[in-house]
Amino acid sequence: MNYKSFPILINSQIQSSLIHKILIYQMKYSVLLFLLATFAFQPSLDAKLFDSQIVTTTGDTINCKINVRVNLFRSDLVDPLSCKKRIKIVNQAGKKVKYTTSEVKSFTIYGTSKGDMLFESQVVENEPCFVHFIYDGQIKVYHYVVPHGYDGSPIYYYLVKSEQRDFLKLRPAKWRRQLVEYFPGVGFFKVEKEAQNFKYEELLDLIKMYERTVS
Repeated sequence: MNYKSFPILINSQIQSSLIHKILIYQMKYSVLLFLLATFAFQPSLDAKLFDSQIVTTTGDTINCKINVRVNLFRSDLVDPLSCKKRIKIVNQAGKKVKYTTSEVKSFTIYGTSKGDMLFESQVVENEPCFVHFIYDGQIKVYHYVVPHGYDGSPIYYYLVKSEQRDFLKLRPAKWRRQLVEYFPGVGFFKVEKEAQNFKYEELLDLIKMYERTVS
């Protein structure tokens, strides 16, 4: 037996053990970071009752409380995903009732961080859903939300609609081109496509500026 090989063997075993421990530590650390990130950025871990008014498809107006999820750190910041498909209310008799998009024409949530939020029942990309109505002009503008694939947080898209036209869902990467195609006879949007003066988040400012030029 070659005893001179023992130190090499021992060193190799120590190195292998250290590498194994480091890998385990890194895995545990990664899992911990994932859990912390999920907790920190998950916006909808609490629920709250807001004053609300709903208008049913039969024309009834109901004053009630609506139960929606809110941001963990801001109790007045509504998560629109929690009322995208259906809503849960508490009527004036104290009874809990659920409504779907086929039963409600619109509803308003009062006293949120964004003021009074009006939602309408619409069909977007063949999906019945409630969308947040944010601007009422010649071009109507809405917010449409989908859940983020990583943490479930809301991702916002702009919807625009003009008379006699279907909704147009604007995508951040090609929204200028979409506007030009949706309004083929409007030079204003062609100019913006070339100049790129506005960001996607500033779409509402662009629409308002356009409407001032035609009013």
